[in-house]
Amino acid sequence: MQIKLKDALKGYHERNDKNANAAEVKAEEFFKMSNIHYQRIGFDEKNKAFPKDLFAKIPPKLRSMPDYIAIGKEAKFIEVKGFNEEFKLKMHDLETYEWWVEVLPLTIYAYDFDKQVAILIPFEELYRDIKLKNNFATGQYHDNGFRYYIIDWKYLKGHKMYGQK
Repeated sequence: MQIKLKDALKGYHERNDKNANAAEVKAEEFFKMSNIHYQRIGFDEKNKAFPKDLFAKIPPKLRSMPDYIAIGKEAKFIEVKGFNEEFKLKMHDLETYEWWVEVLPLTIYAYDFDKQVAILIPFEELYRDIKLKNNFATGQYHDNGFRYYIIDWKYLKGHKMYGQK
């Protein structure tokens, strides 16, 4: 019997050895279904990725560029995150996205593969809640040492959801 590890327990190369980012596939399905025009703008770690040593030469803010520009009622950046069980947001990403919202509003499209539901989280609201309420649990990835916030279901339930619940 083969045991399948959750992506969060895998190293970077194991997590990114597939040809497609499943959460981004779900996001694009959502855009199409919702008649939202979109264009990929961020780096794609699964297709035509820079070698790690070259990618490190790109300024950090550009390395953390949002995944898409989406235009519905208004233009906004969309950052796509997929997760199982817990939604983890790297502290470094939080600070970088703060810079990007000076250009356009940013929404996080978080897809829970366990529950098969997408959650849309306005970044500025999440940022405010993390900074002001300061009641989010934190953790650290074992493979790279990056620290992250755990965005729990109690918080996620307060946002727009699409799919099964």
